Amino acid sequence: MSEAVAIEVEEKVEEAEVIEEVEEKVEEAKAMQKAEEVEVEEAEAIKEVEEAEAIVEEVKEKVKIEVKEKVGELKKKKKVVVELEETVEEAEVI
Repeated sequence: MSEAVAIEVEEKVEEAEVIEEVEEKVEEAKAMQKAEEVEVEEAEAIKEVEEAEAIVEEVKEKVKIEVKEKVGELKKKKKVVVELEETVEEAEVI
């Protein structure tokens, strides 16, 4: 009977080892899945940052154009003011 008990114990040990291996593989699979999820999240975050950077560049270009237009308008107005001042000075001389 002790041989039967020894065989049963050995079978239980082997069964426990198999269960342990399966549990380890499940944990590895979970870790790999989590790593893949993190990679996806990182890729999405990078994409969002790139989209935001593209928007910033677009806005910067629009602002540059608007500033150039405003500077042009102000230069024209300054020129008119200078011409008016010269006209006033000439009128005062006369």
